[in-house]
Amino acid sequence: MIAPAADPLHHRRASEFTAPAAARTAEQAALLEVGEQRRDGLVGVLAVLLNVADEPAVLVAHSLGCLLTAAWAAHSRNTQLVRAALLVAPGDPTGESVRSVLSSWVPVQGTRLPFRSLLLGSQNDPYCSLERARGFASDWGCEFIDYGHRGHINADSGL
Repeated sequence: MIAPAADPLHHRRASEFTAPAAARTAEQAALLEVGEQRRDGLVGVLAVLLNVADEPAVLVAHSLGCLLTAAWAAHSRNTQLVRAALLVAPGDPTGESVRSVLSSWVPVQGTRLPFRSLLLGSQNDPYCSLERARGFASDWGCEFIDYGHRGHINADSGL
């Protein structure tokens, strides 16, 4: 399952997420529209998507989705619904370019994830320094991979 993230860096919409059709409602889709950056709303959406899944999920999260995964896990009583997580290029909501629109994401949840996880960070990510990515990996108990000079590890990076 791809962790939903409606961040200003990627402008994702609800139709891009993989989840059972029953989990997609107009109200949830509205939460994911561009400009809606509230952590609590997106944590609720992720909880619904995981609750209707047929089996425990392997979450694949990019950028703000990494922070969403950590926020959901820190507050959920249903962490058994996730088998593992692949976290790619976490975003840093304290960065100057996004701080004003991502204020609900500060402070970043620092609780250890209760499932196996791997975090990939980049040496030249404009949205999260390698040191900050390593810090997230340490806080969350993730195995960490330095993916080199790959920018934000997305289509713009030529991957």
